[in-house]
Amino acid sequence: MATAPSEGVVVVGAGLAGSLAALFLRRRGDDVTLMDLRSDPRAAAAVAASAATDGGLSLLANASKRSINLALSSRGLRALRKLGLADEVLRDAVIMRGRMIHAPNGRTELQPYGTTDEEVLNSVSREAINRFLLERLSAPPEAGEGRVELCFKHKVVGLGKDGSLTVLDTADGGAPARTVRPRFIIGADGSFSVVRRELSKLCRLSLRHEYIEHGYLELSIPARPAGGRYGNGFALEPHALHIWPRHDFMLIALPNRDGSFTGTLFASWTLLEQLEDPAVGLPFFREHFADALAVMPDLAQELTANPRGALATVRCDPWHAAGRVLLIGDAAHAVVPFYGQGMNAAFEDCLALDQALDEARHNVPKAIASFYTARKPACDALADLSLQNYVEMRSKTASRLFVLKNSLDAALHRWVPSWQPSLHTAVTFSPMPYHVAKARCEWQDSLLGTAFHVSCALVGIAGVALALKTSGASARLGAHA
Repeated sequence: MATAPSEGVVVVGAGLAGSLAALFLRRRGDDVTLMDLRSDPRAAAAVAASAATDGGLSLLANASKRSINLALSSRGLRALRKLGLADEVLRDAVIMRGRMIHAPNGRTELQPYGTTDEEVLNSVSREAINRFLLERLSAPPEAGEGRVELCFKHKVVGLGKDGSLTVLDTADGGAPARTVRPRFIIGADGSFSVVRRELSKLCRLSLRHEYIEHGYLELSIPARPAGGRYGNGFALEPHALHIWPRHDFMLIALPNRDGSFTGTLFASWTLLEQLEDPAVGLPFFREHFADALAVMPDLAQELTANPRGALATVRCDPWHAAGRVLLIGDAAHAVVPFYGQGMNAAFEDCLALDQALDEARHNVPKAIASFYTARKPACDALADLSLQNYVEMRSKTASRLFVLKNSLDAALHRWVPSWQPSLHTAVTFSPMPYHVAKARCEWQDSLLGTAFHVSCALVGIAGVALALKTSGASARLGAHA
């Protein structure tokens, strides 16, 4: 077995979290080896890229049939801005200003996300951003930056107590495994993390990988010929996240730059399996999503052919060991997609680690410990919030009481700026740690509940007093008579 000493950093996992982490580390002057078991995802986009006309993110905009579109918001953008990448990413995003709620009777209602024009979500393709980040990593480093080596088809087969990593080049069947000893290792290899598995052999790592009872099925709403009500080929309002809330299940649709929408049906596994038969699926959509069915010409084929996906939450503790190995992103804290914060939280991890390294003056063990202390409670709270938001999206968004509550919070924020407009606003549009936002909004809701009950009690007391006063006056009038 060959041994290769190294003073650089190894990042395992070339997805969103790993690629951005590598960019942050390169900017700090670290030499980075970014490795992934998969093939280079850019190779699959080569044909599309050669047909494109510019060198930006749009080169890579073909998305896989099995990827839920992502909503890029302020937490993720803050990390991208630190590296000067936000504007280029946003150039190929579609702004979503609010939820477009589709009622069973076909009526629609736009529920704005924020209290200002800047508080919007941005619909982006996971694959496009991933390829864009990898292209940036492949570019020559600027002055003061470290070098990056991209190693695809590399498999992690061991993690040593001394912080060494044993890897196997699967593209070369005859090559022996080699061991590297980097300054530190980042595991960003997803919810089924191999680094996490190997880390569990070095420390008492507890892991909860919990599937929810619902899954998802990705569908499509293709672009129409140019023109029409919305222009640019959009069959629905393009600047909204469309939701068909039906209590036990829901359909959502996010816009794409080419005029299409990526739709996703969330439902129980039993229902998803039943819908595989178009004889069941088409009448189901006709009953529950009639306006969506009208713009989904390929639905019958997609119900049969498109795969069903599982949804899970990952919680583990700790995220690090030996001061030299750290988990980030889904490897540490995968969440269900209902708050649209998975990518944003992963990008925020990268920014938080960069800040921790600054504050620790490059003392890696100290930075890792500080990062974990700050991010663990925040991401645990996000896991809870994401599960709760599924109920909100598929049920509460159709409630007038929900709309009234959000309007009340927005009004209170205008009168008292320190009042948080809503939990969604705090989570999506502020840098407030997730657990702080959750606790603060729970406190506000408790305060409103107390105020409501006190008001009801005062009204009741006033009513009783008025009744007593009225009955007393009537008695006196009767006595005089």
